Amino acid sequence: MPAAQLVWSAGALRMMGLGRCKEISLQVVRSEHEALPAWQALQLRLHLMMCRGCSNFRGQMRLLSAASARWRHYGETPPKD
Repeated sequence: MPAAQLVWSAGALRMMGLGRCKEISLQVVRSEHEALPAWQALQLRLHLMMCRGCSNFRGQMRLLSAASARWRHYGETPPKD
């Protein structure tokens, strides 16, 4: 089977030390607000490369963060000079 067609199960990711999707989703949220330790950042990055669901979740979190940042300033009038 070609490498591009490999399907990674949650069990295979755990056995490789790449964490469970539930743990990774918490790391995704934490990484939006603070810097992760190097080993957690590496674990997160490797997991996201292999897990489409967690990668989609990260994209959704980034979209929500950007939207809420824009909304936070909605309706504010620019300062007058």
